[in-house]
This record gives sequence, C-alpha cells and structure tokens, in this order.
Amino acid sequence: MCVSHPRRLSIPIALLAALTLACNLTGGGDTPIPPTPTPDAGAGNTLPVITVLWPPDGSEFVAGQEVVIRVSATDSVGVTRVELRSANAMLSSVPSPEQNGQQNFDALLSWTPTRSGPQALEVIAYRHRIASQAVPLNLTIRQRASQIVATPIPYGAAVAPAAPQPGAVCRVRVDVNELRFRAGPGTDYTILGLLDLGETLSVTGRNATGTWWQVNRGGQTAWVSSDSRYSTPLSDCAAAPVVAAPPH
Repeated sequence: MCVSHPRRLSIPIALLAALTLACNLTGGGDTPIPPTPTPDAGAGNTLPVITVLWPPDGSEFVAGQEVVIRVSATDSVGVTRVELRSANAMLSSVPSPEQNGQQNFDALLSWTPTRSGPQALEVIAYRHRIASQAVPLNLTIRQRASQIVATPIPYGAAVAPAAPQPGAVCRVRVDVNELRFRAGPGTDYTILGLLDLGETLSVTGRNATGTWWQVNRGGQTAWVSSDSRYSTPLSDCAAAPVVAAPPH
C-alpha cells in the first residue's frame, strides 16, 4: 500500500527508494519481461523440425545390443546436427557433413543400452545453437531376447545390406544421407556421387592415417570418410591394408 509521508517523519533514503519502487510495480505499469531468444538471422521465426522414422514408440530391445534410431530433420536454413538424449546424458550425436547444414537431413543415431527397464529418450535437431522441439521416444530394454513382446516392425525404406564385394575386408554402414564418396582419400579429390542413408559398403583398404576407407561400390573403387560420426564399421576393419592414394 502506497501512502504519503507526514512532514516531520524522517525516512531513510534507501527505504524511500524501496517504497517508491513498490508503488511503481503495483500501480498498473508494465513489468519488464526478459527478451525471448530468436532464431539466427535469415531463418525468420522458424525452428528445425525432427521426426523419428524408426523405431515406433514403445518398442523393445535387448540390453547390450545396438539400437539404431532413424530420424529425419528439416530446416529452412540447414540442420547442422541431430542428437539422441536421455534425461541425464547425450547418447548419440550426428553432425551434417555439410558445414552449413542441410535443409533435409536424415541420420542414424546409434545407442547401446547398458541396463534393462523403461527408457525415456528424446531426439533434437539443431541449426547451429538453435534447437528444435524435443521429440520423445519411449523404449523398453529387456535383459534377454526371450522377454521381448513388442517386436518393432522394420522400417520399410531401409536400404538392404549389400553383398560383400570381391576383396572386401569388412563392411561399413553409412549413417547420414548424401555423404559424398570421392576418387581419392581427401576433400580435394573429385566427388563421384552421394551415398544413401543406411547403405553398406565393402572396405578394401584405407589410407596411411586411417581417415579414409577405400570401398567397392557396385564394382566402382571409391573413397569415403572413416569419421565415426558419418559411418559405422559392421565388423573389424583393422586388417584393411594401406593403399596408396591415386593421382589427382
């Protein structure tokens, strides 16, 4: 309650200031509201959008075995990464192979649960620091395969595993859409094409630093990045021989 002060009443300056502030706050004036963060320039007021394509909510898996979660994200500027998270931790993160992201970015998020029980997960897409709304994914992890009662139906558009090619040491799975494969082990080599999400490649060699795989793709020799964020070995590739880089 705001009152006028009698003439001879001595009021400390600090108390008077506090009373004045209280009158201003309760007198019908607007209370300042902290500014709401907005998306980065050029994106309007839009946020990235992400969808879980597989597995269906409520699916069951076995502890100690890889769970591969297929997601699709879109953004008017470019999705730079997607993440799989639990309440307490980031479980998997896959960046776009393009520095500025991709307007349509599909990826496989890999996670191996270590304990049984219900798992409340969520997937999020990012445009640099701007995050999408989190999409929940609830799974149940069983201790043994014989306990599973809700077997997930395979995702219909998944790429069928390719048969091993001659000379193959191992195979790797492509975990992002439109990953480039090249004529040699480096980004300065000619781009031969784009790989499909989920495609499997036969590894026939590697470069001296182990940063690129030499692969056989339908009879064509090519090179693809061995960065674990973009591809996953499906077997032991340690025996892949070192192969000299072709001329530019």
